[in-house]
Parts: sequence; structure tokens; C-alpha cells
Amino acid sequence: MTVICFDYWQFLVLANYLIIINKQMSSEDSRNDQSKKDLEKKRARRTRKDEDGRDYICSCGKSYLSYPALYTHIKTKHDGKVLY
Repeated sequence: MTVICFDYWQFLVLANYLIIINKQMSSEDSRNDQSKKDLEKKRARRTRKDEDGRDYICSCGKSYLSYPALYTHIKTKHDGKVLY
């Protein structure tokens, strides 16, 4: 009779352990699903060849996607002087 009780308690401990593991795995899955959704929401990075939205044009003919990029170009390539 003692062996049956011992097996019963082992079974209960194992069942509780499996329930805890299952809860942890399901919470990790939901976090992974959320991170996948976040990655899908991110905008695709623009490439150098992308001509759409290049509104910032230097007088030397180069175009840029943002004002800071144009500003850095002028600062480094034209010694901070705007060419007309």
C-alpha cells in the first residue's frame, strides 16, 4: 500500500510540474507572437537606389532622404558652404 501512495504523490508532483512548464511555454509563445508582430510593423529600410522621397537635394546634384543627411554631406564634402 505504501508504494501505491508514493506513486500517487509522485504522479501529483509530476502533473503539477508539467502544468507549470506548459504555462511557461504558452507565455513564451505569446511573447514571440508579439515580437513577430512588432517586426512586421517596422518600416522597410530604404536603399541607396531608392529615388522615392529624396526631397533634400544638394547644389552638386546629390539627393538625400533627410535634412540631417544633406547637412552632413554639406559639412563634410563642401566644408560647410552651400554651393549655388
